Amino acid sequence: MMIPASAAAPNPKRRRAGITLTEILISLLIFGVGLVSLATLFPLALLRIKSASDYNRSALLAQSAFNDLAARELLKPETFSSTWYHAVAIRPFGGPAVVPFNPLTHDVTPGTGQLLPPLLPNGAPNPAAAVFRGKMHPAFRIGQDQGFNIQPGPGLPVCYDPMWWAQVRFNQPIANPADARRPNYATEMAIDDQARFGNGTGLVRPGATGSSIWAAYGLRRITNFLPFNPNTVERFWPLTFPTADGNPGAFNMPEDIFVSKEDVVWQPDRQNSNPIVPDLSGGSVTRDWVFSWMLTGQVSDAGSQTVFEGDVVVFRNRLFGFDQVPGLGRFVPAGEEVLEAVFGYNTPSNTDFNPNTPLPFYPRGDGRVILLRWPANQPDPQIRIGGWIADATYQRLAGFDLASYPPGTSRSPGQRIAWYQIIRKSPIENEIGPPGSPGASSPPAENGYRRMTITVNTPVKYRTGWINATTPLIETAVWVPSVVNVFPRVIPINTSRPAQSGD
Repeated sequence: MMIPASAAAPNPKRRRAGITLTEILISLLIFGVGLVSLATLFPLALLRIKSASDYNRSALLAQSAFNDLAARELLKPETFSSTWYHAVAIRPFGGPAVVPFNPLTHDVTPGTGQLLPPLLPNGAPNPAAAVFRGKMHPAFRIGQDQGFNIQPGPGLPVCYDPMWWAQVRFNQPIANPADARRPNYATEMAIDDQARFGNGTGLVRPGATGSSIWAAYGLRRITNFLPFNPNTVERFWPLTFPTADGNPGAFNMPEDIFVSKEDVVWQPDRQNSNPIVPDLSGGSVTRDWVFSWMLTGQVSDAGSQTVFEGDVVVFRNRLFGFDQVPGLGRFVPAGEEVLEAVFGYNTPSNTDFNPNTPLPFYPRGDGRVILLRWPANQPDPQIRIGGWIADATYQRLAGFDLASYPPGTSRSPGQRIAWYQIIRKSPIENEIGPPGSPGASSPPAENGYRRMTITVNTPVKYRTGWINATTPLIETAVWVPSVVNVFPRVIPINTSRPAQSGD
């Protein structure tokens, strides 16, 4: 019997059921790649959720800050001149005196705590006098309020930061019950100079005008809150904070105003309470201070002082305290890094510089680029995209202010504050020189300096001036890593009662 060939031999077109090992491995590879790609979405999503939460929380806190500033009248000039600045030493022509003054419009000479006359007895400018805006202090006015007696325009930029002062300087027991520990420039000028926002004296080089004077004195960090003392008239002052000795009746106003009310933590009385189900029969509710705020800006008109234009600056996990600068033996506020800066950075061309144009001149170019510089022996700043940086340039002495920042509608002022969000940054590099050599840095390299450029979200409000084709003025940027958002605000000031002397 013969078997048909079709039955005896397997059909070559027929396949065995199942998949091969190679196919399994390829499938696992594709599945693994997809799983890893999916896993990377989770941390990205968490970052987006955190960013959205930070924005929502900071927006709510900024609105609360605006309401408190307006409703509590926190910026009334007389609340400053009757508290912190109630006793400032001045040296008028008739001899020394102690008077109050208004920090929204007047500054004092560095290192002295004194308000000095802008003019010497012979009528010449006083090189030691500090800047002022609006009306000259009454002790120094000459004749009618005209000419040199008035500096028109907005007030001096300030940093309104009662929370920082309450935590850093005065949160300690009152040594003398008869003394309210009211701050005053006669005794507190040294700590006040160090506490200024953006104080880069000794950290950055002096100005490019050949002087030993910096445009980096920083904005005065002001407050009108006093430590509570039941034995003095300060117990009637509405803006107080408790001291470390726990004065009864003290209410922590800075915490109530400058810290987010959503950061609530229950503090039980007992040390060994259940961590899962806390005992709510005793204890207290406190806040963990995740989000807090301060205010920077200036009164829009130094004469009327009815409107304050500024920015509510919101922090996440802000540091309160001082850091010691290595090798300098001085202290700076923690978490505030001061750098040299050229705002609106662009290498000047021959067409930018006109010898007939009054100095400084301002090169054309992309107004969103900022050059940052710092000594190589300092740690590199950890600049991040999405963070905020401040232009806190501040020339404190009137004579040098006039020389480096002459008045003019198109010129940047010598005292200013502006915030910018970083959207791009370049790699950090060492400066290269000397000028004219291949690949040389512009501005010319400084021995032992490093640099980087950043691009910000908006054109800079104030550009850095140049005094020749290779030399810019040295100005100041402040990098604050804990800032999560900045909200511009226009705040009305109730001036129904005239501000006290010097307004």
